[in-house]
Amino acid sequence: MSGPASTATSAAATARVILLGASNASKGISLLIDGAEQLLGTPLEIHAAIGHGRSYGQRSFLIARSIDGTLTCPLWERVQASDPLPGYALLTDIGNDIMYDYTVSDILAWVDECLARLRAMNARTIVTGLPVPVIHRIGKGQYLFFRTLFFPKNRRTLKETVERVFQVHEGVRELAARHGAIFVEQKAEWYGLDPIHITQRTRGGVWGEVLSHWREEPEQDREPIVCRGSAARFLRVRTKLPEHWRLFGAVDLGRKQPVVKLPTGTRVSMY
Repeated sequence: MSGPASTATSAAATARVILLGASNASKGISLLIDGAEQLLGTPLEIHAAIGHGRSYGQRSFLIARSIDGTLTCPLWERVQASDPLPGYALLTDIGNDIMYDYTVSDILAWVDECLARLRAMNARTIVTGLPVPVIHRIGKGQYLFFRTLFFPKNRRTLKETVERVFQVHEGVRELAARHGAIFVEQKAEWYGLDPIHITQRTRGGVWGEVLSHWREEPEQDREPIVCRGSAARFLRVRTKLPEHWRLFGAVDLGRKQPVVKLPTGTRVSMY
């Protein structure tokens, strides 16, 4: 059973990193940790609300598992109860809520609230847009299969969904500007046949390019980084349960956080 998480912050932590996302963030978590350590030093205090199929506003279900929505998970109270640190944040994987058939206004309201909370923490925040450069690659058959398998309650057509992708994308761009966050456009070359997940081959470079915006020097003076993968680090983090992880919506198998301390001293909490 999960218990109250520790709010103690390591005195040696150089910065606090907040990662908000879904499947791309989960697949790239080892790379994101490495990129953060390259850019910000070690050790870090990392708080991650990620997970396949994650919603920003509501609890999401995938097969027998359910996890809290990003806005309602304990991450926010844990960070607020911790000692002040320089803050850095990444907000990505916004498209799931379109497939859950939440309204565009609801989705943008959730992103708006996340950005407002991060702004109140003085976090230097990066927001990625939706994968609009590759949305045309989705075929009707592929879309129907994906929608039926993972989002059976959604009855919208491919055309309707694509229209909503563009609406959310532009809305997120405007919200990022309003909150002083850095908006990063996604690129077609990040994707292969799968128009939803960044290819394994490009992930290290992609996340390095995205996270490099945490540096404050002008972009033309910014040295690019490549995030380095580690099978050991990936397994160590991805095999740990977040603070709340419900089986069939009832039994909470979550764990007390932070759930991982890496050899670098970086502590990772999952929500």
